[in-house]
Amino acid sequence: MARPKGSKAKHARDKSLGLVRLTDSEKRQIAKNAAVADLSVAGFVRARILPEVSPDEVLSDPIPGGRLTVKRSQLTSAIQRIGVNLRQLETILNEIGDIDLQDRLAEVRDQYRAAQSDHLASGAEAIEARSGWTDELNNLGRDLNRFTRGANARGHIAKPDSFRALLDAIGHTMEAFVEGQGAPEG
Repeated sequence: MARPKGSKAKHARDKSLGLVRLTDSEKRQIAKNAAVADLSVAGFVRARILPEVSPDEVLSDPIPGGRLTVKRSQLTSAIQRIGVNLRQLETILNEIGDIDLQDRLAEVRDQYRAAQSDHLASGAEAIEARSGWTDELNNLGRDLNRFTRGANARGHIAKPDSFRALLDAIGHTMEAFVEGQGAPEG
């Protein structure tokens, strides 16, 4: 990756993160993974820890039995965003005491947990097939976040029917995600 245009001092890589100690085996595995990704070891490590990596760049994971991609990271982030908001809304609904919405939220939380578990256990082929879900999951996460912020500010769910419809959409999406259906056309 070329250095961005601009001041050399601003973009110089003159800092080190000498915080990680590795065994010889781990160091060889990282070097091997860097070679597979056609990157230097430093470039490979930067690509793994910095968000500016191209979403299509496939990187091997040094953890035994696994292959990770940037796409997995994006999907994981989108799924977790939904989970965080579901947990916050669960707390609000428990305080409000809306039993009907609590029950529906509990069902969606179960579907969310199944999708998250399935996603984290899936291999590289499944991640590649599911990469089209990222935008849909991000959109649902943003919509859910709007409800969360509003509910936190007001202390109640302002539009229960709209909230229920969003929960239904999330539930259906999580089911389709786990069942391996193709991503929605959008």
